[in-house]
Amino acid sequence: MNELTSRQGEVLALVVLSIREHGRPPTLREIADALGVRRTNTAKDHLLALERKGHVRLLPGSRGIQVVGPLTTEPAPRRRR
Repeated sequence: MNELTSRQGEVLALVVLSIREHGRPPTLREIADALGVRRTNTAKDHLLALERKGHVRLLPGSRGIQVVGPLTTEPAPRRRR
């Protein structure tokens, strides 16, 4: 997978956090609001970049975002001694 910009990392973290906390991905409006931008197209552009880089898969629907691979905000498993 390709390197992410800091903003793309922020968007990916928002998606993962929403899935963890609410059981569903955020809408474009929710992402735009969290980023502090007015246009949902800005959120969409970041999601398209994340899809091109292989981190998410975009599906039809207002919450059509699927994270590819492990949910990255999950803490690493603790090692047994």
